[in-house]
Amino acid sequence: MTRSSGPPAALAGLGLLTGSLTVHADGEPERLPVWLAGVRSGELPGGWALDDGVGLLFRGKRLDRAVSSRPGAGAQRVDAIAGELVRTRVEPELLLGDGPAKALGGLDEAVEELRRVHRMRRGIGRGGG
Repeated sequence: MTRSSGPPAALAGLGLLTGSLTVHADGEPERLPVWLAGVRSGELPGGWALDDGVGLLFRGKRLDRAVSSRPGAGAQRVDAIAGELVRTRVEPELLLGDGPAKALGGLDEAVEELRRVHRMRRGIGRGGG
């Protein structure tokens, strides 16, 4: 799923792995329902939904590990079977460290600021929301 402006829409990926992917599942609430509907209808193959700060590491075509820079963030494997969604949560390993995110006041604050800018550009959440 992608969106540079306007509503979320499907976009062809690189094709290195089979399936589909949506990111920012918890940070951009309009994305996940569109992606889930695409998987349910068969427009998109089953795949992965990742919260902000979550990454997946594959070895070959097999998921090796999930990692997150944020406590509580997660990933889901989602497939459609007979038109019904089967969702399996994946708990990522929390990465800890004193890297650049800490020096900048925290990655979460930077991500939230970016979201505010995007909402303002789209005309959503004016008035402090």
